[in-house]
Amino acid sequence: MDPHTPYHPDTMFDPPADLPSRNKLKEIDDRFTEKDASLLTEDELELLRRLYRESIKHYDEHLSNLLEWMAEQRWYDEALIIVVSDHGEYFGEHDLTHHPWDTDPYDEMLKTPLWVKYPDQTDGGVTFDHMVAHSDIVATVDEIYEAADLEVPSYAVPLRDTQSRSIVSVSNTVKRLTEPDGRYFERRDGSTDTVGTVSKEGIELCGDIDFPACTTNSGVATGVEDIEREERLEALGY
Repeated sequence: MDPHTPYHPDTMFDPPADLPSRNKLKEIDDRFTEKDASLLTEDELELLRRLYRESIKHYDEHLSNLLEWMAEQRWYDEALIIVVSDHGEYFGEHDLTHHPWDTDPYDEMLKTPLWVKYPDQTDGGVTFDHMVAHSDIVATVDEIYEAADLEVPSYAVPLRDTQSRSIVSVSNTVKRLTEPDGRYFERRDGSTDTVGTVSKEGIELCGDIDFPACTTNSGVATGVEDIEREERLEALGY
């Protein structure tokens, strides 16, 4: 399993010798997924950080094995291989835990790993430090494989393009615009916040992107239903 809760020894490269029982780990994880750091002690948060790091090592080991196998295939040199993550994790930062779907997206959630092997080893070993977005992956595939016939968002550019970007990240209740000099938050309840300086074009782009309503395994759109309920009550005069 990828680095993700629930944490248990089977998904760790070198699990700590002093792990609590599985029942205790589950009980800690249940509180961790409540997204409220006050429900955990600092020792419990540090334990979860350790387990997360060990889960990443376990993933890295298997990814390494896969890449070694790929490197032996005749198509490897021509292949485009992209390893990407969907989100980070909170371990007490901003008083949050897990990865809430209904809070402002902070950097810990947004700055995720991205590793690319281009055809013919172009830019092999090179590290770029400019901001990119997941949508830029689509533009990259489209650039390399013209016959892919992909629908590329107008705001997406190939990953290696160093031009300044307006990047929009979303939760169920908040859209965040990130630019080199600032951040802008637009919330489902109508409130907004600006930190630093952002462009008018970026704010317009943020406004054009719809709020998602991602559901949990039980079918609940976290955060959305509460806001919609408040809007209905306000319309009724409450």
